[in-house]
Amino acid sequence: MVPSVVRGDIPHTMSAQLGTANAGESVARGIMTVNPAPGAPGEFRVGQVLSTSFSVLFGNFFTFVFLSALASIPGLLLQADRFGWPFGSLHFVESLGSFGTILIYAVQIVLNSLATAVVLFAAFQEMLDRKPSIGGSLAVGFSRFLPVVGASLCMGIAIGLASLLLVIPGLIVATMFYVGLPVCVVERLGPIACLSRSSELTKGYRWKIFGLWLLLVLLIAISSGVLGFLLVAVGNVWALVIGLFVWETLCRAIQSVATVVTYRDLRVAKEGIDTQRIASVFD
Repeated sequence: MVPSVVRGDIPHTMSAQLGTANAGESVARGIMTVNPAPGAPGEFRVGQVLSTSFSVLFGNFFTFVFLSALASIPGLLLQADRFGWPFGSLHFVESLGSFGTILIYAVQIVLNSLATAVVLFAAFQEMLDRKPSIGGSLAVGFSRFLPVVGASLCMGIAIGLASLLLVIPGLIVATMFYVGLPVCVVERLGPIACLSRSSELTKGYRWKIFGLWLLLVLLIAISSGVLGFLLVAVGNVWALVIGLFVWETLCRAIQSVATVVTYRDLRVAKEGIDTQRIASVFD
């Protein structure tokens, strides 16, 4: 009697062959995934992401703050210029008008993208209980500099256009592309491909990712308001400028680390891959 195939069941040998084929296809894509059991998706928890992010950040605090400071320099220079340094009452940036503002924000986008790429390597090293090196992190960041900047510009344009319709479409697009930069660095995809991949990874978890983003924004906004009030009360201009620079750097560090941890946890939840395999691209 020939056994029949019922409700989609397949013989064990055929299943193994299909599993091998799928694994080979994944390796060919450079992603090295392990397929989770059908109908049993992994979990993605906002609380776990936040807990891991703070653990990673404070595990090597100086390194992450130093690397994130790269992206805070334009903000520091802009604040200093407003208070008359180094050009006195000339206020150089303001004298350039709209061009000066656009230039500062363009440089900010480029450096912010670079900082995220640099922090990514250090975060993975910390999650693997290895001591992250500043030189190694900078090398990885600069090796993907142009694709990362291209991805950031594409993300900015897409989010900006969506926001023209209403605020909500812009938030949806931002959530879809939330892990675009880690994808660009780890999976070595181009600007457009990494956004498509980010959309694929975030699918099914976008409400949670939006909640994570909103929670970070609220925490940063409230604490920034309190800190700003205290610094103004001190009455010293340079205490205000330097204090805001340090705080902006710290906020940028936690946001960058949270993005990396979100990417790692999405890969774990959707593909069953572990941190070691994800980080193997850096070996």
